[in-house]
Amino acid sequence: MYRVLIVDDELLIRTTLKYMLDWEAIGFTLSGEAANGREALEFIKKSTPDIILLDMRMPVMDGLQLSYELKKDYPDVQMIILSNYDDFEYVKNTLKNGAVDYILKHNLNEDTLRDALLRAKAVLENSKASRDRVLDVVPNNLAAFKENLVIQLLTGQFRSEEEVEKIFDALQIKLDTKNVVFIEIAIDHYRSVVGDGDLKAASFLEFALVNVSEDILKKYGNGLVTHISNEKFALILSFAQYRSSLKIDERIKEILQSISTSLYELLNITVSFSVGTMCDSILTISESYRKAEENLKNRFYTGKGSIITSNEIKSNCTDSAGLSIETEKKLITCLKLQQKDKLMELLKGLFEFIKKEKISLSGSQMIFFDLIGIISKICKENHIPLSTVYSSSETPHKLMAELETLDEIESWFINIFINIYNALHGTDDVASSESEYVRQALTIIRNHYSENISLSYVARQINISSTYLSTLFKEETGEGFAQYLIRYRIEKAKALLREENIDIKEIVKLCGFSDYGYFFRIFKKKVGMTPMEYAALCRT
Repeated sequence: MYRVLIVDDELLIRTTLKYMLDWEAIGFTLSGEAANGREALEFIKKSTPDIILLDMRMPVMDGLQLSYELKKDYPDVQMIILSNYDDFEYVKNTLKNGAVDYILKHNLNEDTLRDALLRAKAVLENSKASRDRVLDVVPNNLAAFKENLVIQLLTGQFRSEEEVEKIFDALQIKLDTKNVVFIEIAIDHYRSVVGDGDLKAASFLEFALVNVSEDILKKYGNGLVTHISNEKFALILSFAQYRSSLKIDERIKEILQSISTSLYELLNITVSFSVGTMCDSILTISESYRKAEENLKNRFYTGKGSIITSNEIKSNCTDSAGLSIETEKKLITCLKLQQKDKLMELLKGLFEFIKKEKISLSGSQMIFFDLIGIISKICKENHIPLSTVYSSSETPHKLMAELETLDEIESWFINIFINIYNALHGTDDVASSESEYVRQALTIIRNHYSENISLSYVARQINISSTYLSTLFKEETGEGFAQYLIRYRIEKAKALLREENIDIKEIVKLCGFSDYGYFFRIFKKKVGMTPMEYAALCRT
């Protein structure tokens, strides 16, 4: 006889479990019960059970904490998890700690409990070497049949609708064989949801997603859903009784939004849907499947949690050879000249262009690689460690490859450019200034130094007299307004002169000097050499 300990804070659940089975008839005996993890540990120290039926949410010590203790001190004890949908994170971690099975409480009955116990018994009877292997769940026959059925449908292995209808009747599938559509469900950020190589968490997620979706389809009396592979699931709907394509579209959207909302609320995951073409007969559902697979690639543009249809897809994607030289030059200039607002505007405009023109995936990658190239160049020139810019030790190309949508890549690049901007310019006298008026004046200089600004102009902008601003400014910065502005413009000019292929006349304009001769004279006075000499020195 294998000894079973029941651990659940609800007396009703413990009582129900005790009287649900004829325990001894199937080779088990109840060794005791506990209302929380701490009570269970005290019991286990005195009499170690073989199997524990373990609730997740309990006071004092929950099921996850207890599973850690059991993995450490009692690795031979088999755990069967009792959970709700919203316990997914708990279940995922207890499976990592060696739980052999899980039962959703709303599915708890004599059959599910007996099956789980027999699986735990099989593990106990195996050798020690097999005890740590991945969850060995005997697949539910109905789920396995449905999965195999969908694969046969998608590969065109049926010759008549009558043959399919007989199988639907046998498996109690409510789905007409006329006017059908295939919809692919894809879990967003699948690897981060289940963890790398965590087949137990993946198995639970597959089961839960299908279960949640089936509960919703029951309300509509129509539909078949099953797992295909990894993050992908198949959903087949029929609209044999519908004549209006508009009504069909509305009903599809209604069903998918209901599934999406439930999965987010119950499992805390988002999914994307790719809708294939409508087929007259289920025998041609493979055509709808191929279209859905093709459409799913456009999740890159539409973003996670989206419903993707053929109507939203641009027929021809534009190719790209990467960033234009002009855009690359503008980005570098903004970084070097402390033009943060213009930098952000450029980046957002670039990604808006990619989205609007539907730049192909390969073309988009060319642009992204060029952006990474700019970052690497700036870091190398200014001796900025890459660890300051990137938040991980992984290569930027690998980090970017883990992002699934254009919106996520845009957000990632904006954060990276903000990091490099801060690394270049750090804390400046704008932040350190004590007077709010001087802070405002310095900010105006930073943002408008390339324009024709003066002390009186800045004073008007911040609503104080030019005399008062002049006094405050010199007290806090140590130099007069005009001297500070000239020095700031010269520093920006020096930064641009270090770049290749930038015309000096263009630099004069970018840095706010209206006269080339004046710029030449003031530069030589402040730097000790002409602009051309400085540029040549920087490139030797």
